[in-house]
Amino acid sequence: MVVTLIVASVSIGIGAYIIYERGYSIDNFSKDISQLLDGEDINIDLGPLEPLSFRENYFIGDKTNIILQTSLGEIDVSSYDGEELMLSIEGQVAKKYLKDYIDVKESNDQITFKLFDHSRTRTFITREAADLEITLKIPKSYGENLKLSNISDDISVTNINLSNLKIETISGEVDIYEGEIDELDLATVSGDIEVQSQVGFINGESVSGDLSLGNIQGFKIDSVSGDLDISLDHQPKASQGESISGHITLNILGQDEITYDFETISGNITIERLGSELNVGNRAKNKGLNTNVVKTSTISGDITLKN
Repeated sequence: MVVTLIVASVSIGIGAYIIYERGYSIDNFSKDISQLLDGEDINIDLGPLEPLSFRENYFIGDKTNIILQTSLGEIDVSSYDGEELMLSIEGQVAKKYLKDYIDVKESNDQITFKLFDHSRTRTFITREAADLEITLKIPKSYGENLKLSNISDDISVTNINLSNLKIETISGEVDIYEGEIDELDLATVSGDIEVQSQVGFINGESVSGDLSLGNIQGFKIDSVSGDLDISLDHQPKASQGESISGHITLNILGQDEITYDFETISGNITIERLGSELNVGNRAKNKGLNTNVVKTSTISGDITLKN
């Protein structure tokens, strides 16, 4: 919660300054900030939304890094049988954000797409600036690195094979399905995440968002208040999960084979096996044939091990 307020406060301050400079009265601004802090919606008239349709192909060559960041619109990424990157933007957006809405930079090993970069300062003031779908199609032959970031909208990644996938989002949901990813890096604030791709290792940081992670071999995750539901390989890599108030659920076949160390300060630890439940208090350890330690800890959240 504290981190969310810090991020929001910074963004509100910058956004409000720009709006005030353009004639937005300080009285109205004060009322809107009070409404926002009280958990109420606020509205600032950005004018009617204008249609936007953009399509372009980009040569990928030997590039090993693709970066796509936006502060407006949903991101949908998938693979296809072609040889070029295909980027499209469809929908509606406030007229003030139509100017210079895309910036593309290329080097020998990287291509970067920055969309609506000048609108980042308004996100915590209003979300009525656009209704957009941003689609990126990547050649199936590409298997390198991809970074995606957005604010207040969802990210979907389907059937992509990558060495590394990095995702950063604030208040948007993330869905990752099919494909194989060697390493997945996640950073979210208040957005839920579901992963059903085969993943070698996940590094994650979450504030108040729930994480549902399946088909993974290892993880290192820090969570503030979101729940973690993790399905691990029966021979997992050394892993660590920490949560302040969120619950942690581990689904692992062959519990006796893994080495684990679970600890909670005020929560409960439950071991489920063959249809029965055993409450073991606030500490549980096991030394299995697989010596890679799966370690989890919480302050007030429960920990559950299932098979």
